[in-house]
Amino acid sequence: MNILLSIILYTVFLGYNNWRMELGVDYADFKPVGAKVVKERISDIPYELADEGGALDSGMYEKGYIASINGIDIEDSVQLVEVLEDSRSELATVYACNLDQECDFFEVILSEEGRMGVYTGYNHLVYIDYSNRKVFSGVFHSINIVKITGEVFSSMFSTAKQTGDYSELSNTVSGPIGIYFIIDYFKTLGVITFISILADLSISLALINLLPIPALDGGRAVILLIESVLRKDLNEKVEKTIINVSFILLIFLVIVVMIKDIINIERLQSLFG
Repeated sequence: MNILLSIILYTVFLGYNNWRMELGVDYADFKPVGAKVVKERISDIPYELADEGGALDSGMYEKGYIASINGIDIEDSVQLVEVLEDSRSELATVYACNLDQECDFFEVILSEEGRMGVYTGYNHLVYIDYSNRKVFSGVFHSINIVKITGEVFSSMFSTAKQTGDYSELSNTVSGPIGIYFIIDYFKTLGVITFISILADLSISLALINLLPIPALDGGRAVILLIESVLRKDLNEKVEKTIINVSFILLIFLVIVVMIKDIINIERLQSLFG
């Protein structure tokens, strides 16, 4: 029922948002199921001058947008790096505009590494698009949310394993207190956004319930699988003991997570206050 609820809610959310949802730029290479990832250009390359470098010496605007270099229109930050590296230690003609849309050409001396002395940002938005799969968009989006979550946790676990610091990974787990702050925050952002977070929570509960813990549905499924392999029922007392012990451990885990949330309550308030 959690999975069904998330599918319904995701369908409503996506339908309201023209059958697409914005992803972070880090997911430009994500391979979705039943959808496509699209990039939408929103501006020229935004930049801000560094404390030193050729851009500062050339008199470029402190903040603005880079439109072209040496007559080449710059589409994204990847192309920007490629163009600059092709002109290492040379004089580059940069066409840039400030925040008031005043534009001019600047002669910038590049470093040996092909750097001009600016901090750049992203000029694209990345969307996951279900416009060709509208009827089953909720189903596919539920799968993709699980897939993205798995990739994020896998990356965080690998990083934690390398550094030995699992604090960031542990902070991704919250109990009733953390969920309260999340819901209380997102309900102020409008009905559609609130529907989205409810769908996320619903699919999360479904995944947790499918874990092979005897007190949960996933654990009961494992017991049924074992019984089907053995072709006989487990001893009733043994089964009851396994379920009761796992339930106690599960409650203990919930209490530990709640204590963690209480300890970090100021952090939760700052994030969702």
